[in-house]
Amino acid sequence: YADLLVWIDAAVSGDQLVLAGDVFDFLVGRSHLFDRYSDFLDRLRQANDRGVRLHYIEGNHDVHLRRAFARRVPQLQLHSEHVSFCVGERQLYVAHGDLANPRDRGYRLWRSWVRSWPARVFFSTLPGPWLERLGEKLSELSRRQRGYQVIPEHGFAKIRPIYRSYAAEKAQRGFDYVVLGHCHDLDEIGFQIGTRTARYMNVGFPKSHRSFVACDETGIRRLPFPR
Repeated sequence: YADLLVWIDAAVSGDQLVLAGDVFDFLVGRSHLFDRYSDFLDRLRQANDRGVRLHYIEGNHDVHLRRAFARRVPQLQLHSEHVSFCVGERQLYVAHGDLANPRDRGYRLWRSWVRSWPARVFFSTLPGPWLERLGEKLSELSRRQRGYQVIPEHGFAKIRPIYRSYAAEKAQRGFDYVVLGHCHDLDEIGFQIGTRTARYMNVGFPKSHRSFVACDETGIRRLPFPR
């Protein structure tokens, strides 16, 4: 959390700062949850005042945030799946990454329900302690299913080709840089698309890897969190 705050503080006018989902273990747009992170919200407002453009892509641990952000950081742009924009003459695509596997129909069905209006009503009416307990259970379930708890050579051997294939598809569609998260695999690879090159990077697990992905006119690279 401290690294995250320093990272936001390091953004300067003209930067576009993208938070690519699952920034918190569990977060829905309830005031008592959002108010715990007043430092985070203050830093975002200060960054906006410095001329930083703010983006937040909802992940599978943080949903229904639109109203809460609209009240607290109205300039922040919230995205349900991805964001893309030009960096110099090249195209950047950033997504949380939970839709990388088209065959995971069970997850996609669950994702659709969690983001539906009945789920939003459910989350908004559930008593606070119950909501927090539910969040703990959902996060625990997600961690048990995550590849990073497996020996990397085994777990990521199944995950990595799926994410690389998804990134290659985006590269075929004209994106020069593709950045994903979700699977916590600190992976990167380049693609040759005809006469042009493209590159994919996964942010990995910033809490452990202590790094982020930066992109500018000179290219895309991984950097350590500022101290």
